[in-house]
Amino acid sequence: MSHRLSQIVYYHISDKSQSTASQKSALTHASLIEREFFDEGVSGTIVAANRPGFSNLLDFIHDDDTLHVYAVDHLGRDAIDVQTTIRALLHKGVTLHINGLGFIGNGAGELIAAVLAQVADMERHLINERTANGRTVA
Repeated sequence: MSHRLSQIVYYHISDKSQSTASQKSALTHASLIEREFFDEGVSGTIVAANRPGFSNLLDFIHDDDTLHVYAVDHLGRDAIDVQTTIRALLHKGVTLHINGLGFIGNGAGELIAAVLAQVADMERHLINERTANGRTVA
């Protein structure tokens, strides 16, 4: 069976009380979406490749496919996982489109995504620290 080039979207929400509706709305530019992969109610602390939906995506995606994601931190549990995931996708020949960033490729695009992943990772740690401090005070 031959594989045709696909526009693929990955949605991730860590809590089933949330909805993918805002992600779908933001990714409407991904015209002619061929496949959608979901991880709903799957913790963001799980390595991307170990999430059921993302694992299925990795098995499906091929050279010259385009993967659209809502945010860089949907590609991994921390900055290192995000960078590993991006490199693996680029190595497969996948074009990666991150909402608000545009298309990510080898070189400068990969560097920008890595920096943003580091910032997201730092912010996650700060939120956890502030939450813990708030509990202590309460």
